[in-house]
Amino acid sequence: MRNRIRNRIIPEIETFNPGFTTTALRFAEYAAELDAHLETEVTEYLESEEEPETLEIARFATLSPFLKKDILSRLYVRKNSSGIGLSEGMVAEMLRFCSMKYGGKAKVFGKLELTRKKGKISYRKNREA
Repeated sequence: MRNRIRNRIIPEIETFNPGFTTTALRFAEYAAELDAHLETEVTEYLESEEEPETLEIARFATLSPFLKKDILSRLYVRKNSSGIGLSEGMVAEMLRFCSMKYGGKAKVFGKLELTRKKGKISYRKNREA
């Protein structure tokens, strides 16, 4: 599949958009830089929490929707050792769980277990999953 894209599809796109390859490479570099920046931001945010492996719900609620989703996605990847199984729907479900006032106190997403208690969400690796 990769060879077909590289040898057939990209040359075809280049016939009507000659700068496509250069633009795509620049975008890939930009995306890698953005990912590195976000990883640093998420790590700094998590390390700034008073308790390890805990999110203060009120503080978390003040973040932009994008940053909340990115934090939860990266927590999933860290605890599961990969992004396999992670979907937009799962991230939305994690976000809903973190925003709930009442209801379930714990939920498992792959090997990531989130627990809500006394204004905080703790996260840990669930060994049973």
